[in-house]
Amino acid sequence: MFFSNTGVIVEMKNFQLENLNNVSFEKDNNFFSLFINKSEEYYTGEMHWSSSFKLGKLDIVHFLIVDNKAVLFTSSVQNFLTFQKIIEHISPDADVHLLKLPLPVPKKEVNSSEIRKIEIDEYFGLTVILDINKENLLTKIYTNGIVTFSMLVNTPLEEVIRLMKLIINIIEEFHEK
Repeated sequence: MFFSNTGVIVEMKNFQLENLNNVSFEKDNNFFSLFINKSEEYYTGEMHWSSSFKLGKLDIVHFLIVDNKAVLFTSSVQNFLTFQKIIEHISPDADVHLLKLPLPVPKKEVNSSEIRKIEIDEYFGLTVILDINKENLLTKIYTNGIVTFSMLVNTPLEEVIRLMKLIINIIEEFHEK
């Protein structure tokens, strides 16, 4: 599977992953498609869409789903809107939203053995140095929903899943009072 070093995290509530299947549809002259690869622990796949499919334009974003959260490997937050349309097409009652830090980001300590250092900028987000397999991994979590990582190329999928779960936990910590 292709991973980029940038992503956005989407939370899906009122949605059963068992309902997630390959789907293609057209709406308002726009074409949408979701390709899913299911395993017992996670789902991977591709999202496709086009407003001019007949002319050869096609946008593609790879994703990974763990625990009802999708990591869209993209640097564009607006791609979340397309994913939201597709999920709501599959399940109209689904609540699909971007998982991001609160603005302003509260000054807070996060306790995790994998966090070596965390810097908080109340407007831009977090700079986090993680200890993953005795290596430093620079991660930035921005308040607009973008997350960047200093590695993912040639990383085993299990390690990517572990990293994504850790990042999701950090974001969720900043929402707790």
